[in-house]
Amino acid sequence: MHRVSIAVARALLAWADGFPVELLTTVPPAADVLALQAEGRRCVSLLPDGVQTHPHADALAFTVHDLCHLDKFIDPEHHQGQVGFFMSLHRAIRRRAWAEFESHFDPTFTRDWQHVAADMNGSAVFLFAALKMKLKMGARRRVAADEGRPCDHGGPLTSSEARAYDGFLEDLLGQLRLYGPFAEAARRTSARRDDPSAARTLLRHFEDVGNEVLRGRAHPESLPRGEEVSSQNARRP
Repeated sequence: MHRVSIAVARALLAWADGFPVELLTTVPPAADVLALQAEGRRCVSLLPDGVQTHPHADALAFTVHDLCHLDKFIDPEHHQGQVGFFMSLHRAIRRRAWAEFESHFDPTFTRDWQHVAADMNGSAVFLFAALKMKLKMGARRRVAADEGRPCDHGGPLTSSEARAYDGFLEDLLGQLRLYGPFAEAARRTSARRDDPSAARTLLRHFEDVGNEVLRGRAHPESLPRGEEVSSQNARRP
């Protein structure tokens, strides 16, 4: 163990000190990882022989990967904001409206948002910007399919792609319950990090949501009556 990274060592120490970690012997669905992170917890998988570990070389590499994610998740600078972001997304995918929203896109978009939900950690602003980028690419593929042409994979959006993306973005903001100044901040926030004021406003929102969760004032499964969908539907591949 003396050769493991500092990140892995920090994660192991935090776990030993009582940070809530689910020990698994399977590879969990993305929705399960998202649900744990929405509660302020994470999982680490110790896989038995014979279990598929791709893209990791073996079971040890898979566990090390999980511990590196745990280290990023427990980072005091970003933990509360991450919990708020993951809670917002967790609630969104459990509403009936999410299935309708997701139906506009191809299976790649589903894999993409699940990657953000279960295999990315860091600043909540970074996570939201990554989700926006996945949405932008999903909108680009949708328009290309509608127009019967190959999808471009680089360069700025065309006018038709931009119109579609803007509409889908407004839908996503509603799904995440981002309204008023927080919605405007979310529109202006991007991976380019070119609007620090908007990023701070958006971060404050996610930190407030995370604070409610961590203080036990918001239950991860709380949804308005009639909006919840089954966990089976929420874990679409």
